[in-house]
Amino acid sequence: AGRRRGDLDARLDGVARPFTIDIRFLNSPPADLRDAYVAGAMRWMEVITGDLPDIVINQPDQWSCRGIALPQMTETIDDMVIFARIGPDDGPGGVLARAGPCTTVERAGTRLTSIGYMQFDVADADLLNNTNRFTAVVAHEMGHVLGLLNDRWRFHGLITGEGSTDPFFTGSQAVAAWPLLGISYSGTPVPIENDGGVGTADSHWRESILVEELMTGWIEATGVPMPLSAVTVGAIADIGYVVNPAAADPYTPGLRGLAAPMGAKIRLNEVLHDAQYTIGTGGRLTPID
Repeated sequence: AGRRRGDLDARLDGVARPFTIDIRFLNSPPADLRDAYVAGAMRWMEVITGDLPDIVINQPDQWSCRGIALPQMTETIDDMVIFARIGPDDGPGGVLARAGPCTTVERAGTRLTSIGYMQFDVADADLLNNTNRFTAVVAHEMGHVLGLLNDRWRFHGLITGEGSTDPFFTGSQAVAAWPLLGISYSGTPVPIENDGGVGTADSHWRESILVEELMTGWIEATGVPMPLSAVTVGAIADIGYVVNPAAADPYTPGLRGLAAPMGAKIRLNEVLHDAQYTIGTGGRLTPID
């Protein structure tokens, strides 16, 4: 098969962007839920502005990403493909999302996602969509697919104190952006989540400090914004992407009082994974040790 365009590209209205996220649905969810994927992808395409070299993949057979069956791919990827599914899982209040990179490309010491996977439980997705929160959560999960998670941070040497009571992110661009948030905090920036269990701790910003920021591990109450802050933009740059710092959302600590108490929040009950393969010589999948 030649290069295949996914669902996102039909909604770009002819606007060329250097970094493209190509979404490919593995099933047929309702249009409003599909549109939330598009909006989330468009948000990241505003943040990431550096084109990546095209990568050839030659995988003529069905393959698996962490147990998820994916179709054959014989094409050129520009810049990232995300396979997506919204369907029944374990019902309301269980696992909300399963997400992460499937393949990476190694370039000069960086490890950037080339193919990823995102799945939502339709019961939880409908609830979030009906309360105008699903688009933000989609953008959050795409952040993980791009590489905002502990395995990738560990690979790049960007997390200190993983598994402790005080983990923090050490990427220079995220740390440089920290003062822009105006948060009064006496600890070492940028504080990473130390609570919430597997799938939350060590892969998000610390909820008790950054509260409503997009990449904390909790969903805010209806009507409370979840900004994609300058720190998250900096962290994306720290793992190897070229970004537009001006694309960050405003983050005003004075507005943090709007955030609901912890009891009114929803923990992002996620199953996260890092890539299982690189795309090697001849476009073949090569397992990552």
